[in-house]
Amino acid sequence: MQKEEHKETKISKLSSNGFGQACQEPYTYQKVSIKVTLTAIFTALAIGSSYILAPLINIEVMSVILFIAGFLYGKYIGMVVGLTSSLIYYGWNPFGVAPLPLYLVCVGCMTFVGLIGGIAKPNQNQVRKFEINRLNVAKIALIGFLYTFLFDLTTNIVYGWIYYSGNILLAFITGFPFMIIHLVCNTIMFALLVLPTYRAVTAF
Repeated sequence: MQKEEHKETKISKLSSNGFGQACQEPYTYQKVSIKVTLTAIFTALAIGSSYILAPLINIEVMSVILFIAGFLYGKYIGMVVGLTSSLIYYGWNPFGVAPLPLYLVCVGCMTFVGLIGGIAKPNQNQVRKFEINRLNVAKIALIGFLYTFLFDLTTNIVYGWIYYSGNILLAFITGFPFMIIHLVCNTIMFALLVLPTYRAVTAF
């Protein structure tokens, strides 16, 4: 009787320790591999699209791709994708590498938009609230507009400080047409791409 109890105790310990860990470890590795794969996919998409659109001044889809990464999979993936994408693209830009202060500002802004996407990411109770309707599209478009305005504001300030001897007003005047193009294009892209992509991915 005692031997049988000892065997049962031994088996239960083995199942709770060895077998339990064996089940958990593949699941943990699977989660990590999925995150790495998602980060790689979004990073490649952001970088590739940026190089393709590089000849079109201030027309880019990197911002919206980074926002979508965070909006779909959370702020950490959004930030990592934003950081890696911007480090590579702005480090090997077709028009040359920007001075270090401007380079750091661009990288910081692109990392920030991934964070914004993660913050705006709906939780399970909010999924239905993010149907594609005029109000939600307007909200996403406003986020895109405000982020782009912040990006252009900070980059123009640094640009004026570097290239115009601190004359920030002159930097804004000369860069104003390009700023308008950037604002309009990004606002439209956020409005058209974010929610349809979100609904398409979460439908499965």
